[in-house]
Amino acid sequence: MQYAGLIKRAVALIIDLFVITFMTFLVMGFLGFVVGGAMTNLEGLTKVTSFGPLIDVILIWLYYAGLESSEHQATVGKMVIGIYTTDLDGHRISFAKATIRHFSKYVSALILFVGYFMAGITPKKQALHDMMAGTLVLSR
Repeated sequence: MQYAGLIKRAVALIIDLFVITFMTFLVMGFLGFVVGGAMTNLEGLTKVTSFGPLIDVILIWLYYAGLESSEHQATVGKMVIGIYTTDLDGHRISFAKATIRHFSKYVSALILFVGYFMAGITPKKQALHDMMAGTLVLSR
């Protein structure tokens, strides 16, 4: 097994941030169109944007957990870079484990992103959220 290092993971994250931003823009635009009556009613658009943060959290969770537990075992950014997520035995992770991994990322971020930088110094290149979820990020 070849573990994916911090640089590859960071580049994949940047790509994923672009994908998520575009995806959120499309979903919020569609919801604004539907609720706002073809964008002619600003009140409908205001209703949608007031739920924006909640919708964003749900979309990001479904993006990461859904793709990392899929047959691809990777988000779009990871696929482009050639890395993927597995359990400690190298098998595909479940949606539940991918969910734990995703929400553990918030813990990694809360401590000044130290949890992320652990991927650069640990033997298996695991970030804190990987250790918490029992996952590895490997190169293809």
